[in-house]
Amino acid sequence: MKFVSPLSDTDLQALMEAYVHAEKPALRRRAHAIVLSHKRYSINQISDILAVTRETVSLWFDAWEADGLEGLRDKARPGRPAIYDDRDR
Repeated sequence: MKFVSPLSDTDLQALMEAYVHAEKPALRRRAHAIVLSHKRYSINQISDILAVTRETVSLWFDAWEADGLEGLRDKARPGRPAIYDDRDR
């Protein structure tokens, strides 16, 4: 079974803060997954609770282990250039 490494009190506090107060729902969900793993929920249980695949949960664990909370945030995605510049908005 795969679990995240045991969390320090500081990490757990930061994850709970993100879980409760993060602006983006995706970050809240990912933080929740890490906290659930810390509480020894299995990947299958977490994927059922959060309605995502096992692979998704595993990727979140890997991102957490590699980069901490920053690894759980959405990455910038290139897109179509803005039609309006700051002055026009």
